[in-house]
Amino acid sequence: VMRSKGHGGAELLGLSGVPVPEQLRDEVLALCVQRRDTVGVLALGEPWRAQYVQALQRCPEDKGARAVLKQLGAEVPPLPDAVPRKELGGAPARLPADVRVELVVEQAVLEQALSWIQASAVVGLDAEWVPSSGSGVSLVQVAGRELVVLIDVEALGAECLPLLLAALTSPLVLTYGGATDHKRISAMAREGGGDVDGGTFPWCDLAEDVGRGGLQRAVGEKLGLRVEKIEQKSDWKRRPLRDAQVAYAALDAYILLQLATRCAGGVGDVDEAAIERRYRRLGAENVAEAVAASGLACLIGPAAGIVAKTLGVECLGRLVVVVLPSAAKLDLTKLVMVMGGDCKLVPLSKLPLLFGYLPGSLGPFGLRDRTTVVVVDVSLRNHPAVSVGAGDPGLSAVLSGEALCSLGIVTGVCDV
Repeated sequence: VMRSKGHGGAELLGLSGVPVPEQLRDEVLALCVQRRDTVGVLALGEPWRAQYVQALQRCPEDKGARAVLKQLGAEVPPLPDAVPRKELGGAPARLPADVRVELVVEQAVLEQALSWIQASAVVGLDAEWVPSSGSGVSLVQVAGRELVVLIDVEALGAECLPLLLAALTSPLVLTYGGATDHKRISAMAREGGGDVDGGTFPWCDLAEDVGRGGLQRAVGEKLGLRVEKIEQKSDWKRRPLRDAQVAYAALDAYILLQLATRCAGGVGDVDEAAIERRYRRLGAENVAEAVAASGLACLIGPAAGIVAKTLGVECLGRLVVVVLPSAAKLDLTKLVMVMGGDCKLVPLSKLPLLFGYLPGSLGPFGLRDRTTVVVVDVSLRNHPAVSVGAGDPGLSAVLSGEALCSLGIVTGVCDV
């Protein structure tokens, strides 16, 4: 508790009014950073202000921290590995000579292309349309390691898009900022007679991994190459497509495979195995394997007993999943005290990347990173049956509260 001492500063007091012991001051400072309690820190004077500034400067990618540093007139550190736009040089990106490009304008060729997509393990996807026209997509590019197919929607009609979306449910689909592509393709697929749910984004967005900027910046920083975007605003409805448009469209999809390989620490130009390890979404089968390996008495099926929710959290570079009653609210301050550092909720869009599962499917089993810390709220301990996420929105892993608590740290983290 912080108690004011007039205009001359403040002092930190425990609940009993006794000054906080020196060994707890780091935790208090961490709470001030978490809450962005600038007023309280300034009231304490030096050296608290200096320590507060130093703590914020250790979070260069946190927009809130950067804003507070600017308000305080303190030095704002550069973004790590940031490359100024004017310095995004390097050799121009080119499609490898051994990668074929197939422009699909006939139904018979489309069927072959769709079969190839379904059989692929990993593909990169991009789409082109006329900027500012409000029209649907004119071209959809799907790239594999040795082949890029360009689905000419202008030639084939919107009827090809429901078939394409169905084929894309098999491979791991990589995009970059692909939510807009998905919405446009889904909307046009419905016009083509398809029963398409455009509400849930089903593909992997590499922008969530790279962290900031567009594809041009990401390629410059990660691959040291320059992507020319001149053709992006060209007339994609006009036929025939120019050679420069075909080359641009094919590269825009293929380079996603190269970018994902680099982010995944893979070997060579395109490393599908490394990409799958990092980006493949996990499901009920992964949870079932983890449950079996745990040796715990746990059933996977419909929910039973008390339903719990699992939240993804990042804490000082560590991944944490927090399990608490579905109606409860997480108290981040309590979690900070448990974990010993700044904690922030993971956005829903990043859950598949960091933990492997879509929102509504995450639980404490079968996580992508096996070093993930599991925190269970103590209120769940005495329940005979607790339902947690099991890799599919329609399934739950049901086990006793005691068994659930054996998976990790048990403490009170609810906001009560």
